[in-house]
Amino acid sequence: MIKAMAMATILAAQAAVWGGSAECAEARAGVAPPAAARRGAIDMPRWSPDGGKAAFVYALGGGSDVYTVDADGTGLMNISRSPGRNTNPVWSPDGKWLLFTSDRNKQTDICKADRDGGQVECWKNPGDDMWPAWSPDGATIAYCNYATGESLVYLMDSGGGNRQLLHDERASHPAFSSDGKKLAMTASGNLLVYDLKSRKSKNITKALLEGWVVEDTMPVWAPRGNRIAFIGKYEGYASELYTIDSDGGKVRRISETLYENFLPAWEPKSKGIAYSAYVAGRLPEIFVSEPESPVKKRLTDNYVIEMDPRFSPDGKKILFVARIGTNTDMYIMDAEGKTEPEKFLKEGLPTVEQMRKKAEAARKRKAATQ
Repeated sequence: MIKAMAMATILAAQAAVWGGSAECAEARAGVAPPAAARRGAIDMPRWSPDGGKAAFVYALGGGSDVYTVDADGTGLMNISRSPGRNTNPVWSPDGKWLLFTSDRNKQTDICKADRDGGQVECWKNPGDDMWPAWSPDGATIAYCNYATGESLVYLMDSGGGNRQLLHDERASHPAFSSDGKKLAMTASGNLLVYDLKSRKSKNITKALLEGWVVEDTMPVWAPRGNRIAFIGKYEGYASELYTIDSDGGKVRRISETLYENFLPAWEPKSKGIAYSAYVAGRLPEIFVSEPESPVKKRLTDNYVIEMDPRFSPDGKKILFVARIGTNTDMYIMDAEGKTEPEKFLKEGLPTVEQMRKKAEAARKRKAATQ
């Protein structure tokens, strides 16, 4: 009895460290959640351009779905609504549509859904299609196709038509510049910048570290200007976050101990970049750094894995994923880190037990009709 009271006291004290989260405290104390409460994994939080909604991926039982939720954490909706793997949500510039990839047709296709979940259309091309990216005017979609066994970058219109090969060498992770005139991509471990008018490309990282084990990937243009953030292996074998000018100048290392290769997240006015990095003796925390120097500010100080931070469109909030014990959840905090993170979702996602019961009920209904 005394031991139980002592544990309760410890959990309450630990919960007070982070917004009163008893779940966080239990994770720190090594207490696993009951089986009925175990959930899947949340990934890829993405704000809509108007900040009115957020999209994310929820993986459970070998499959995953794309969900949207209102900015206040309510109005949870499954947008993809299909068995299998549905992932990588990308908002249209006007916020009315979402692209995502899905294997519902026995290969990976790009699908388009309206933000309210009323319409889903998937475009089936030869081979798998991945990594869709909207042009700033919403008229064009860049993506990768694997029909030849290698990733090649294509363009198509926003309705899935007028498909054309853009670059005939292996490349991936296409990203439009803020003015829509150029496209950055990963090509054979380097970064290419492709001019869409002249149809000429420039390798902007090859000359920097000739002979090193280099893998530069996931380019993301700054919302303003010509800086590009990317994940690269420059000083060794560990991936870190860097920025570079679109002409290959002014390379700056931003992170020191980056946690995994999440897509870089720019502040809306290009004043900073949010990312997750290890802290000595601690689990990964959320940082914001200046875009051209290693000057950074640590926003969190917790005992859970925190990752994939995303600035809200007005730059005032940061949405991120926290792995607490066996569960993941989304949290939100102010962009200065002055307030404690709060749980973002106000409505529950399906648990492992709920999905098991749903699958069992479906099997019984099927058996009854045979």
